[in-house]
Amino acid sequence: MLREDSNIMCLDRKSPGVICDSYFRQLVLVASHGDDWARRLFVRTNGRVLGGYTGYMLHLSAEHLRVAFSDALVAQRGSWPETLMGYRLAVPVRLPYRRSDAWAFWEGLVDYRPTGLAVDPVCDMFVDPDTAPYLMRDGARMVYFCCPRCLAGYVPADPDAAQVRRLHFNQDQELPTSA
Repeated sequence: MLREDSNIMCLDRKSPGVICDSYFRQLVLVASHGDDWARRLFVRTNGRVLGGYTGYMLHLSAEHLRVAFSDALVAQRGSWPETLMGYRLAVPVRLPYRRSDAWAFWEGLVDYRPTGLAVDPVCDMFVDPDTAPYLMRDGARMVYFCCPRCLAGYVPADPDAAQVRRLHFNQDQELPTSA
């Protein structure tokens, strides 16, 4: 269910600053841990934010797209990206929230180091498995969600399975082994 405004829907139309922060966190996740499929999904999902650069980025080779995402990450350290596509990822054309200083969002992410990458199966938003507040065990697989709306909208592969249980818990708690 890939929708043009899926990120905004999942963020419950919160303040534009939260939407921008989510964009930058997802960019760091994908640039750090994503493969070519994840990078292309990120570009398609954030097409409105990236403006006319979306089509161009989707036509880049896998290697050139990887370089653009890697180059965008230098903004996290306070440097200017060297390539135009890296710059456009780091400072997008149409963010819903404009600040006079584009680097203000990156300052909050200086210490952000995700350890993995998961994709919300409902909205295709990228989430960090270590900090995802909503998850569910679906058979032998853990599924991570960005918000309670996506958790509620997920249809398990085997909806009759007794071991499928919706969870919202503190990361310090252990997962139950049976429902």
